[in-house]
Amino acid sequence: MPQFSFSRVLKGTTYYGLSEIAAKSSNFLLIPLFTRLLTPAEYGIVGYFQVILVLTASGLGFGTSGAQVRAYYEVKPLWPSFGSFTFTVNLAIVVIGSFIVTTIIVWGGVSGWVLGREGVPFWPMVPIILVAGLFQAIGNNAISLFKALQKHAIAASLQFIRFGGMAAISVLLMLTVLPKVEGRILGIAIGTVSFAVLSFFWYWKYFEFRLSKKALLYAVSFGFPVVLHQIANVLHNLIDRVILANLLPMEAVGHYTVAYSLATPLTLLVISFGQAFQPSFYQSMNQSKTATANTIRQISHYWVLVVFLTTLAGVYIGPPILALLVPSAYNEALSLLPLMFGSVFFGSFYYLFSPPIFYLKKTWALPLMTSVSVVLNVTLNYLLIPIWGTVGAAWSTIVSHAVFSLLAFVITRKFFPVKWPIWIMLLSASVVTISIITI
Repeated sequence: MPQFSFSRVLKGTTYYGLSEIAAKSSNFLLIPLFTRLLTPAEYGIVGYFQVILVLTASGLGFGTSGAQVRAYYEVKPLWPSFGSFTFTVNLAIVVIGSFIVTTIIVWGGVSGWVLGREGVPFWPMVPIILVAGLFQAIGNNAISLFKALQKHAIAASLQFIRFGGMAAISVLLMLTVLPKVEGRILGIAIGTVSFAVLSFFWYWKYFEFRLSKKALLYAVSFGFPVVLHQIANVLHNLIDRVILANLLPMEAVGHYTVAYSLATPLTLLVISFGQAFQPSFYQSMNQSKTATANTIRQISHYWVLVVFLTTLAGVYIGPPILALLVPSAYNEALSLLPLMFGSVFFGSFYYLFSPPIFYLKKTWALPLMTSVSVVLNVTLNYLLIPIWGTVGAAWSTIVSHAVFSLLAFVITRKFFPVKWPIWIMLLSASVVTISIITI
């Protein structure tokens, strides 16, 4: 296996970064089109449904994507083979997930649910998104397998196919038969389901069609805290849109969603680093914990510098450039953009601090971290949105992301001491804070 090093992590980050840029930049570059086809209120409805999709995929995945990566690097596995592990956990997702989705669809239909302050109807879009969420959970497992194998090119290609497909189908539908919200949502759903089916042709080759009770118990013990963490993390990142929809008109959700999307470049950088860093860290820890701690410290210097400079570029250069992409109806989104870059910056440290928690199987701490952050985020949102509107929601996210990263630092330091460049981190955080306040 390749050695754990900055160059190795950089290579993986580059692969994932290019795929994320190629795929998700499609959504980013299509913002001028979407903002002309959708009103701010309609864009807000799309953002609301995206929350449901991500939340469904996280919940129905039961933390198995993370458990799968960790299981691959298990020194003494308890199950017959890794193939039996992947088969068992995916079968569990299909059986249990199908039951849960069916129950929610029947219950929601009978109860006549509506969403948000403006009463967005449950039918037909919510059932479609719920089914897509189940397929996305399976697709996430396919991608995580190739991340575990450190086959970065395949994992990156799959990500490109998924997000590029969703964007392409959405555009096709919106320009032809379904020009409004329905076209965007249906495009996301069709793209998600198509990707899950396509990825299965790669994924099933790693299956051994043999059930393993020990594999299921391992996945549950590792994944249950992780799925609580993932659900809470989704709420942490997206609950502000739900609260906005219940306190303000849907136009506010639209502006906020567009601003969040415009911060895509920094988001892609952070996610790409996390995808490359975690499996390399697992591999290195199996070889030498001391060497791993030293390498992490070296990587952290470069990482903080890159994220810091990218954030400042987004804060100062982003709004005037992106003003050329969106119509004047979305000017409020541009004023929120520096705050969005700030929230991604403060949340980025989690990806640096958290891998030891997963490797050392201290996943019980993850729900505690996210629960504290979610409660703080929700509390601040309800306090600040009535006063400052969308700006209050953005500041709530910044503060809760900072606390989330701080908790990851404190917990990791307890179990795996690393000499982090604390002063560099504090200095960069101070400069970013001053920048988003004074701009």
